Amino acid sequence: MIEVRSIFCDDVRIEVNGKSILIGVYPGVLFASAGDVVKLSNWIEARGLERGKHTATISAFFDNGHEEISVADVAVDFTVADERFPAIFTPTDLHFVPDGPGTLAVRLSFDGSADLDAGKIPVIIPEPEDDELVNDESAFPDSVDFD
Repeated sequence: MIEVRSIFCDDVRIEVNGKSILIGVYPGVLFASAGDVVKLSNWIEARGLERGKHTATISAFFDNGHEEISVADVAVDFTVADERFPAIFTPTDLHFVPDGPGTLAVRLSFDGSADLDAGKIPVIIPEPEDDELVNDESAFPDSVDFD
């Protein structure tokens, strides 16, 4: 059985020694402005692949509740040398323009198999702030006593 996990972030850098550096990791939600370009990266780990040559197809979609908009669709050839170690994928060009709130979903398939859910992140478009609440100084204490 193939197990997949994913982390959404601003960028992924791969060091010479094979370590991944994830920059700007999202805490399970992404806040964006309607009409602005959102640029994301994704770090994906897949475990349970058999030794040998494989083709992974990575697809990303933004679902705004009315339609799924394709964000990325790429095929990658790779080799698993040892089943004990995961295969790592780092699609870094997930660019889209949300017209409202929705969900960014990444799907992964291996060698033409059924799609696996490789991660989802809700995209929130905040409402304009209420000036009355923002300017209410009583909402922000001068100091906090933790004793």
